[in-house]
Amino acid sequence: MAIFATLGPAGSNHELVTRRYIRFHGRDDVDLVLIDDFEAGLSMMAEGSVDFMIQAGAHFQTAATLAKAHFRHHIRAIDTFIAPSHPLAILTRVEIKEPKTLALQPATRDYADLSNWITLIEESTTVAVGDGLLAGRYDSG
Repeated sequence: MAIFATLGPAGSNHELVTRRYIRFHGRDDVDLVLIDDFEAGLSMMAEGSVDFMIQAGAHFQTAATLAKAHFRHHIRAIDTFIAPSHPLAILTRVEIKEPKTLALQPATRDYADLSNWITLIEESTTVAVGDGLLAGRYDSG
């Protein structure tokens, strides 16, 4: 049984891509652990509680994760792949006529022109952006 770790929560792009990766390799002997951050995942790998960790190359912490994996834990990157993710869009709450705040996951910052929003708020995942938008914490997300 192999244990993979990737960024949660359930429904995240990382979960989607990791499940696609596992399916692509025809593995059915895999447990998937959803983590809150990649530092925790590295620690889990170093202690042997997970075997592999998948992080999207577009994630804003990828370079730091690779450096820490290599120099602190002697963990090596062993594979790269290209995978489609969930479709993305900028949504605005229907009752907001002139949106001022936009929440985003930092890796998506350059996907669109964000100049119409006064305040940009970073969230760790696109799922967190959606949750905050539904909770009314942001005008757009």
